[in-house]
Amino acid sequence: MDEYFRVSNCKNAKEMWDTLQVTHEGTTDVKKSRLNTLTHEYELFRMYQYDIIQDMQKRFTYIVNHLASL
Repeated sequence: MDEYFRVSNCKNAKEMWDTLQVTHEGTTDVKKSRLNTLTHEYELFRMYQYDIIQDMQKRFTYIVNHLASL
């Protein structure tokens, strides 16, 4: 229902698409900020003292996958 209200006042399909794209992906500034944050996390990535390998691998995979998607 929220999606409908976001696009219900749009005049054409392009305007609807742009509205949904910004809503779900963020603006260019948001993407750049996320990229900088993930890059920083990647550069400082290390295993924590009480971390198990699976948790470390999950964190690493999360960072790498999100970097690839940006």
